[in-house]
Amino acid sequence: MLFRERLVVSIRHFKRLHRAIQRPEQLTDYPLVSSEKLRFADTDRNGHVSNAVFAVCCQNARMELLTDAGLTPVPPGAQFVLGRLDLTFRREMHWPGTVQVGTRVARVEGSTVHLAQALFVEDRCVAIAKSAVVLINMDTRRPESLSFELAAHLTEFSGPGTRNNDLLLRARRAIETWPVRA
Repeated sequence: MLFRERLVVSIRHFKRLHRAIQRPEQLTDYPLVSSEKLRFADTDRNGHVSNAVFAVCCQNARMELLTDAGLTPVPPGAQFVLGRLDLTFRREMHWPGTVQVGTRVARVEGSTVHLAQALFVEDRCVAIAKSAVVLINMDTRRPESLSFELAAHLTEFSGPGTRNNDLLLRARRAIETWPVRA
């Protein structure tokens, strides 16, 4: 085996080991948790829950965060749209059962909110998802910058693995200086 081939094999082996050593996903790492009931109609011919249902579970949990005015005060005339979804399957899901979806804010930048999600069945992580949602103006259909108030509310849903980027740090400082109402 040539040196270059051995190096490539060693790097692949190192990456596999690194993934195996990493701390497994835990539901407690996610500040927002929602539950979805698995239905018989969600199963495919192989008897397990269809892959499309994983994405639907993520969407429902994402929308719980992004459409509740108490959790995320979206300005009038604006809405969030999905710009990217990266879903990694780890295990099968079977009917009957319930899946719990943990959601957290991973990063905020400009008009985009990056979310991290994980799906759990009986405390076992069955999938992880990364998504990017963009705040757009409903009239112009163009991206709209996130306000500090909105970014501050989103910081409440950040967790481990959150990048402390500039916008999140400024929003956190703003929260600390807000007057407390009695």
